[in-house]
Amino acid sequence: MFNFNNLGIMLHKYEHMTLVALLFCFPFLLGVDYKTHQASQLHDITRIHPVAIVALVITVAFMLKLPRDKAILPFFIMIMLVSMNQVIAIFSLDFFIYRILIIAGLIRLTICSEFYPQTKNKIDKTIFLLVISICVVYILQWQTVSAIIYRAGYALDIIGSYILFRSLIRDIEDIDRLIKTFVFISLIIATIMIIEQITQINITSFFGGVSKYTGIRDGKIRSEAALGHPILAGTFGAIMLPLFVYLWTNQRQSKSYAILGIFSSTIIAFTSSSSGPILTYIAAMFALFLYPLRQYIRVIKWGLLFSVVSLHLYMKAPVWSLLDRVSVFGSSTAYHRFVLVDQFIRRFDEWWLLGIKSTEQWNELLQMWDITNQFVRIGIDGGFLSLFLFISAIFFCFNRIGCGIRALTNDKMVFLFWALGAMFFSNITAFMGVSYYGQMLFIWILTISIISSLSDLSNHNWKSNQETIAVNTCNSLVN
Repeated sequence: MFNFNNLGIMLHKYEHMTLVALLFCFPFLLGVDYKTHQASQLHDITRIHPVAIVALVITVAFMLKLPRDKAILPFFIMIMLVSMNQVIAIFSLDFFIYRILIIAGLIRLTICSEFYPQTKNKIDKTIFLLVISICVVYILQWQTVSAIIYRAGYALDIIGSYILFRSLIRDIEDIDRLIKTFVFISLIIATIMIIEQITQINITSFFGGVSKYTGIRDGKIRSEAALGHPILAGTFGAIMLPLFVYLWTNQRQSKSYAILGIFSSTIIAFTSSSSGPILTYIAAMFALFLYPLRQYIRVIKWGLLFSVVSLHLYMKAPVWSLLDRVSVFGSSTAYHRFVLVDQFIRRFDEWWLLGIKSTEQWNELLQMWDITNQFVRIGIDGGFLSLFLFISAIFFCFNRIGCGIRALTNDKMVFLFWALGAMFFSNITAFMGVSYYGQMLFIWILTISIISSLSDLSNHNWKSNQETIAVNTCNSLVN
């Protein structure tokens, strides 16, 4: 009779070897091309590749049995290398592979009593309120049972993954280990995207959920790997750059990881052949170059704000019209992005209370149903309250990053905070040209959860420093 405990002992004993095998098996375990998987828009239909089922079972086993500090690694290996459109339908409910993994992770947290932390900070509370606001507004807007089911799944995805990440990623060692795992994930994605550039075939399509033939625009192949869209794929590479640069400043043995990571992130960003990822990559580089000027960051921040306000007052067109003028490729949809933001602001009365069901009427010629802006996406789905909470979460994250940089004296920790700030800033830049879904949504949640976890550590260090200063001052007065 099969003993699950024996499986757990085996996994723990050979955890490093098996994790590496799981990491590298995806490019080679591509089985039969199931054409039925291409119907990714269908609901209530199970569509999952047999190899994906095997990988899913292995990943769940790892998440349940690996030590707490390694349990999150299989989750990201699985979701980043397999299309998110793999789904198992049960009683008209769609269980995507990432949703199954989240449920498995929450079961682990419950069984092992690993929920963390016990007290929630401002970032945690704001994220929970944001999800509740979006769900309530959407349900009130549509008033259907399917809307309730849809938003229940959304809440499970966002809140469930956030709790999972916060509970399993607690300290700097956990973060270092995760970043190194992302180096290998990025290397595989970069390899897949290079193959797309050479053959115009996306080999991850054999799992289903993505097109077999890579798209071309202006004669340039737009690689996307398993991320479902070239902009999302390229954005992943761009925002990972600061974390890989951080590895360079870490221990000597981390420099090889850093070189591989920087190389891979650059390949991913540029083989997407999309303006957004390349501009995001430049934004990440810009933020990293500001590190020597970190003591003047407040002056730089207010200077940038003053420049934006001055431009808005000086220009004949509104300042957001700059979205139409910033592009790398000639066929970029920059004008579409400008019109979308412009109409979003001008039609505030249409969406501020309960969002809006459709934006097609905003401009029938420009496909306004395509929401290529994360702020607009939040507003039309959740109204002004949700947009306010979303911006508040961003503010709190930047605030905690700044507090951490000022409170810490360890150079490694300070640069980690700065790299996270650069990553966070590059995400905000990407939001001007894309609304996240699929894998990138979880990368965004991961970023926030890491900032939240590190802010708890920096607060603890700051309080310890203050207590030490108080004790020393008291002793000096007594003496």
